[in-house]
Amino acid sequence: MNELVEVKCPYESAIKKRYFSVLYSIKNRKFIKGFVDILPFVGDVRYRIKPGTYIKMSYYYYHYDQIPVNLINIYLVKIKENGDEEIIKRVTIGFYNEQFLKNFPLQVLDLYDKRPGRHSKPALNLLFNKIYDEQEHSKLLSLISQDGEFYEEPEKPGC
Repeated sequence: MNELVEVKCPYESAIKKRYFSVLYSIKNRKFIKGFVDILPFVGDVRYRIKPGTYIKMSYYYYHYDQIPVNLINIYLVKIKENGDEEIIKRVTIGFYNEQFLKNFPLQVLDLYDKRPGRHSKPALNLLFNKIYDEQEHSKLLSLISQDGEFYEEPEKPGC
């Protein structure tokens, strides 16, 4: 019991579509260091972790195919002994400008800052090495407890 299970979080960094997901440890107040496959534009962040409750954060960018173009999903997930994920709660943040993220916990802004660029891997090593203070950690837990959606209003064209 409590053997390690493998969990894969995919990433892709193409011209019109970019996404990646990472796991955050509630116990250790930091993103969990995973193994990043070395493929240049598509791959997985693989984890070998104990079953339990984690926060999974995902960033999505779709080049004008959806409005808003940037989405961050934050999931409270239970990783089961077979590696399956059960979503307990979810928060979605949709936005156009990075400035909108100033209203959210630092982990959200850090996730966005380390996102993959066009044809590049996300800068995950910088993300994995940071431990968040108790205040920022509490803000993240408070956000995920809301289980809701937050969307930035689109900019209106000038007159």
